[in-house]
This record gives sequence, structure tokens and C-alpha cells, in this order.
Amino acid sequence: MAVKLFNRIGLRRDFNLADLINQESALNNILATDSMSGGEPFTVDDIAPIKNIYITDITADTFLTLDGITVEFTQILIDEETGLPKVDEDENPVAYRPFVKIKNRLDTAYFTTGEPFFFGGNGPSATYYDSRNIYRQPDDLVINAEYEIGDVILSNGNIYRVIESGASTSAPLSHVVGSQDGFLFERAYDVKEVFFNGTYDVITGEERTESDNFWERGYFLYQNKIRDSYLSSLGGVKWTGYFKPTVSGSHRFYIRSSGNCQFRFQDPNTLSSVETKYGQPEPTFLSNYLINNPGLDTITQSWITSLIAQ
Repeated sequence: MAVKLFNRIGLRRDFNLADLINQESALNNILATDSMSGGEPFTVDDIAPIKNIYITDITADTFLTLDGITVEFTQILIDEETGLPKVDEDENPVAYRPFVKIKNRLDTAYFTTGEPFFFGGNGPSATYYDSRNIYRQPDDLVINAEYEIGDVILSNGNIYRVIESGASTSAPLSHVVGSQDGFLFERAYDVKEVFFNGTYDVITGEERTESDNFWERGYFLYQNKIRDSYLSSLGGVKWTGYFKPTVSGSHRFYIRSSGNCQFRFQDPNTLSSVETKYGQPEPTFLSNYLINNPGLDTITQSWITSLIAQ
């Protein structure tokens, strides 16, 4: 019976043209095609700067080089009889939990050694709002009225944003978690706090709020409009980011502005409401948090209870 033999050369991608007598001529033929050049053909000389750059295969040996990089620490115990610290040699070192992933360590390295956030270059994320999207006193909910995506209303002391076109309700809103009848709970209303509402597509509901991360030492001069596309000469900017200290100890922040401004610095120990971004806390932690903080307002208690039930 006849045996089929593979007698084509130059077609095996993993050979990188190494099975050809003249690799440069073969590469010139590839670069000369219309699909590659769109007009005047390229040659090997055009791609000389990337010569010897190639894809490296990941094998089992590659993963073996990661052996032993688990972040560990020594757990210090207190001797019940003497009251002195001791180290259990049988149980130490202990792997840090939650596990510190390789990606976490790379992100930390970039944050620590990368571009400075507060001395030029890119920095905190800036989100821009036209004056019509800044609410100091949202309109009260109108029963049975139809609302469009992006509308903001006030009901029972809470701020709600409409996320469905034609949303309507026959009773006042009272939910403090998620959405109901197309009305998404944002937060409790505070007369001292303004609410920044983003720009949303009225059909798809996709957010289209303008944003960037241009910092340039935190110096901004708005001579006319904050954004040329805005209808009003008024508006606001909200910067969100992380502070990267260079020394240990206390730090002071100074703000000079001709407009109204607020500055917030969140304590890392504060229970954040952005569990969808940073990961939901453990139910045990949430339960203990409720027990140890009996003075929480009813909205926060309801929110934490809903997380425990998930």
C-alpha cells in the first residue's frame, strides 16, 4: 500500500522557515505579497530591528521554575503556661491566605516601581460631569411617571438611578440593594453630598461618561468649559486613585482650588461597598462585623445581611 509522505517545505510554522535553503529569500517572497504591503513591497531589511525575536513555548519545565515562590510567614503563638511567644517548628512557615498570586506580585511591583502617580505622567482616573449630571437635590419620584435611562430620582431618603427605558412604579421605592422595576439603588441621600451621575446610552444603557488619567502634577487650569462638548460652562471632575507613600509616617495633603472641592481618603479597614470589584468578603467576617458594630445605620445593615445571604 502506498504511504503518504509530507514532502512540502516551508509550510511548517514551528520550523520558522529553518527547513529552507535561503530563509531571507523566502521571507522576502512573503513580504512582497499585496496583502502584506498594500502597495510598495517590504523586504527583510524593513524588519531587521525585530530579528531574532520569536515566540517562546511554555513547557512543564517553565512552570517548575515557579516552584517555591509561595508567600509564607512565620506564625508566632503565645504559650498558655508561660505567656511568652513561641514558634511551632512543625507548623511553620505557613502559606499566606488568601494566596498571593503571581499576578498580584507583578501588579504590586509595577505600582511600587512604575510611573509616579503624583509627579507628572498618568495618575488618578478623572471622570468628567456636565452640570446637568451633578445632583445636589434630585427630583422626587412621581408615581406612575415613565423615566428614561440615566434619570435620577429621590424616594424615601434614597437616591435611585433609572437603568431601564420607560421605568415606572405605582408605589414609593424603598429597596436599598440592587434594582427594582428599573430603579437602581445608588446610596442614601445626604444634603451635604452631591451625587455625580454618569452619561448613559438611552437605548443600551452603556455608560459613556468621559474619563482619562492625565495628571501632570495635579495642576489644572480651566479657562472656559471643563470639556468642550459640555453645554454648560460649569461642571465637575472626580479623581479616583491610590496614594503611594515613599516614606513611613504621617502625610499631609494640600488642595488649592478656586471652585468647590471635596477630598476623601478611605481607611483601608473600612468595609467597602464595592464587593463586585474587589471580591465579596467571607460570610463569617460579615457576621462578626455586624456583631461588633451594633450602631450601623439600617441601610448598611440591610446591605451586609444581603451579602451574607448570597
